[in-house]
Amino acid sequence: MNTGTDAPNLDDAIREGLSRKEARRLALRTAEAIAAMHARGEVHGDLTPRSILLARAGGVSIVAAGAPQPALYRMRYVSPEAARREAPGPGADVFALSLIIRELIEGIPARRGTGDELAMEAIDGRVSVPHGLEGELVSLAALAASPHPENRPKASAFAAALKGQSQFKGFSRQDWLIIGAAVAAIVMLAIMLRESTRERARSTQQFEDARAAFEGFLGGIYPELDRVEVIAPLAEAGKRALASMETMLEEERGPRDRLLLARTLLWNGEAERVQGNDAEAKALFERAVERAEALDDPNEAAVILLAAETALGDLAVGRREFVPAARHYSSAIAVGQTQLKERPGSKETRIAFARALMGYGELRMSSGPSSAEQARGYFARARGVLADESLNGEVVDRDALEIQVRLNRLEANIAVLEGNPVLAIQKLRQHVAGAEQLVEMDPGRPHLRQALAQGASVLGNLERTTGRLTDAAESQRKAVEGWRLLRAMEPSEIRWRRQWARSTRDLASLLADIGEWQEAALLHDTSLADMSMLLDTGQLPATADLELGEQLLDSAEGLHAAGDLQAARQRIQEARGRIGPVVSSVRSENLWRRLKARADVIGAELALSEGNFQAAETLALKFLKEVEALSAEGRERSVRLERARALLVTSAVRAMKGEAEIAKSARERALGIADELIREDPGFVPAYVLQARTLFFLGEDAMAAEVLAKLEDMGYRGLDLGSVRAATAALRD
Repeated sequence: MNTGTDAPNLDDAIREGLSRKEARRLALRTAEAIAAMHARGEVHGDLTPRSILLARAGGVSIVAAGAPQPALYRMRYVSPEAARREAPGPGADVFALSLIIRELIEGIPARRGTGDELAMEAIDGRVSVPHGLEGELVSLAALAASPHPENRPKASAFAAALKGQSQFKGFSRQDWLIIGAAVAAIVMLAIMLRESTRERARSTQQFEDARAAFEGFLGGIYPELDRVEVIAPLAEAGKRALASMETMLEEERGPRDRLLLARTLLWNGEAERVQGNDAEAKALFERAVERAEALDDPNEAAVILLAAETALGDLAVGRREFVPAARHYSSAIAVGQTQLKERPGSKETRIAFARALMGYGELRMSSGPSSAEQARGYFARARGVLADESLNGEVVDRDALEIQVRLNRLEANIAVLEGNPVLAIQKLRQHVAGAEQLVEMDPGRPHLRQALAQGASVLGNLERTTGRLTDAAESQRKAVEGWRLLRAMEPSEIRWRRQWARSTRDLASLLADIGEWQEAALLHDTSLADMSMLLDTGQLPATADLELGEQLLDSAEGLHAAGDLQAARQRIQEARGRIGPVVSSVRSENLWRRLKARADVIGAELALSEGNFQAAETLALKFLKEVEALSAEGRERSVRLERARALLVTSAVRAMKGEAEIAKSARERALGIADELIREDPGFVPAYVLQARTLFFLGEDAMAAEVLAKLEDMGYRGLDLGSVRAATAALRD
């Protein structure tokens, strides 16, 4: 660090005038020098342009802290914590660096006050709006102006941005406009929306600047709040804006003041909701409604009322307070109807109205199947509101598309409730296609990827249950990839890892059905390893042992079907260990009983394949006895299916013992169960597999071949005709 001040410095260069290219070069050298200083563990704490000396070779050096400089000059660059005489850290240097870079590029100081006003700006951390920066530097400058040092970026981030600004391809121009506008609001609001140093005094110019700040930045950011990566500093700026506005006496407020206050209340409510502060959000939305109802302009009032009432409805649903939720949605819908009846309505109004209709329709749907028709009506109205050429031009409107994607998912749910799987699959495919389009438009938003992954997973499961196995595998692959990307985006989120493991399990089971044994086994191994690690390290509740046990049984079935009997036996043993000899929770008792029974069935089938007929019969009979303890759950489809499998095992053993009539009776009972399951659900693939196996045992090869042909049409490849014939030939009576 240089200790002399004879050489020319940045302040001299700025006053003489710099080309934009030279200003950027000096900004880069300054950022690199400060980053290197911080890497050595040093902090300056008193940086100004006069602290940065120009070297002959084109570089810069930093004057040691404490060099004489006018106090007011220092105030132009000092961080708020340093101005309050707190010990400065690296964040204080970054605060000053940001202002120095701005002065180099913009040509004027970021703080331009004098005397007491400059001192107050320094203590409060207020700076002017960056107007000459571009791209990532806008974001960095605004974040560096945060009053909290821990929220500021590193000096190296400025250096990286200055090096690569013209080559940066990570985000589109629109993305940077969103991020830049959002974070620039922090700086704009910090100076434009503040209480005057003179008690109860406020200049006309300051108010107009405040309005420009809101209308130019804050108001435009409102729809993007949930897309801002670093929301806390921006939310803090919103709070300061609101506090500044509320210092004005009510009798002094004009119509424009009241509108600005209502909009700022709405903005702050949304910021709190995005952060998960529901109680604060509710209070702010309620105040926004109160203010909006008193506005002179009905159009402006309608926009605020629609957004605030819908948000209050959403919050009430989250608290499971359905009566207040219905009241808020109804209020929003009434406002929207009036607006669109009297005039076409702006895009903002239509989007807000559609959200209210969708929210109320979803609320009606949650009250039971009898309300499905009402819910469908609200969804249709929401689509009608969105069916406007202003929302459907060549460029797809993201907000409208997001609502349509959600509507497709909700309409799919109604179709499932009404027993219409064909329509449900159609709607879910539209949902997934729209979600893919949204992710492509905005890849950095986790909730869009979550919608895509969830929708693809539900679609895959529904396609599987209706016999569309190839389509189901494709959908589950999309789900697995969606959860994998969410894991990569947010590694600390255990829920993404758990969802990935579940989808991977579903995909592995599907691949086993279509004969992709090797990939299925690999996926099961990968998913099981991840789940085991989470469980054994205490990152999942103990009840997840049952979930892991269930997947181990799935894996055992796949390995058995693939002919790897030893590995299948090991999986069953691992599953029994996870399931445990006693139930760990009363709430999990039925699942525990079902899994214990299922392990016996799979073990019985495996023992039969190994030629251990006595063990096979013992396990099968044990299962049949355990099923009786499941009471009403014994009528569940999965339990009935496994009962039929156990009957086939006992029939095979009886046939080997020469007890033909007993064997035949057991097989006919198994066939009756398979037929019953198929009548209930013609797309239930496991029932057809059971039916084919039973027909082979009964010697009805031609009928069994017809069932296998149907299974092949569904995409099922897990049952080979030749191998089944060979395996069953010796077991027939």
